[in-house]
Amino acid sequence: MGTQEQKEGSGRDEPASITDQAPRRNSRRTVFGRPVRWVASLLVAAVATVIIGVLTGIPAQLFDVSAAKDKLRSGPPLSVSADIIFLDDEGRSMAMPGDYRPNGRVEQMMAKPKAGVSSEFLGAIRDAGGVQVTTLTIRAILEDRRNQEIRILDIRPVISERAEPFGGTLFFIPPQEGAATMRMMIDLDRPDPIVSEAAKNPTTGKIESGKPFFADTTISLHDREQEVLIIRATAVLHYVAFKLQIHYRLGDKDMTTLISDHGQPFRITGFHFGPQHSVLAYEGAYELQGDYSLRQTTDPSRMDCLGLPGCSP
Repeated sequence: MGTQEQKEGSGRDEPASITDQAPRRNSRRTVFGRPVRWVASLLVAAVATVIIGVLTGIPAQLFDVSAAKDKLRSGPPLSVSADIIFLDDEGRSMAMPGDYRPNGRVEQMMAKPKAGVSSEFLGAIRDAGGVQVTTLTIRAILEDRRNQEIRILDIRPVISERAEPFGGTLFFIPPQEGAATMRMMIDLDRPDPIVSEAAKNPTTGKIESGKPFFADTTISLHDREQEVLIIRATAVLHYVAFKLQIHYRLGDKDMTTLISDHGQPFRITGFHFGPQHSVLAYEGAYELQGDYSLRQTTDPSRMDCLGLPGCSP
């Protein structure tokens, strides 16, 4: 009997093996997984379509592509470089605050013909502390470094020092005949100097300050576009150290930057006169000779100041 029970037991269905069960579980995943993935794909596509539609539908004034690109660009928005130049109508006179004695190298330069117009000589005097007298012409190169337009709204001097004109040593190199073309002038003797239009005086023929330059004018720059400005500063009554501050607009932001003499202030001085402003008054002076060399004068007060700015004959 026990034998028959064993036979009957051997005839029962055996539990399914792991291998046999796997297809059933996979079939469930196939049935339910495909619709889920299909629905998820539809949702992602729908969301992407909505986002793209929204972004492309935003008006330009609300989504500024140029402004967005500018966030990736480094450095200042407005690049500025400047140097000092001489135009045909201005002299090369320079003055120092003390009794300057040229060294051998500078003496050799001064003894050569055309020393008075030599950039090497003038550079050596400037390096020794010399300052241009009555006129200073600055060439500034501005460049837009952004995708957005830059608009120059104003330029104003920032004065760091104002004092009596230098009365130490004068290198007297008066202007020769010539004309100059420029758009901007700054009268640094004014209490609150501004950039003015350069205008020719019909009576004297000289270029003088006219109406405020930026009263009805702006300068616009686009990406990598440059603008060259020729700005003449004048000072008759004072010694002045200054930089130029540019006010400009980038997009909807107002910004400023400075024009300087390689990081230092520009400097200019008027002639130094005696009490009656009828003679020049310096501790020492060097005059221009016929061959444009320079020679020391024994009595600076005998130098003719007729026609010089500030001279009262």
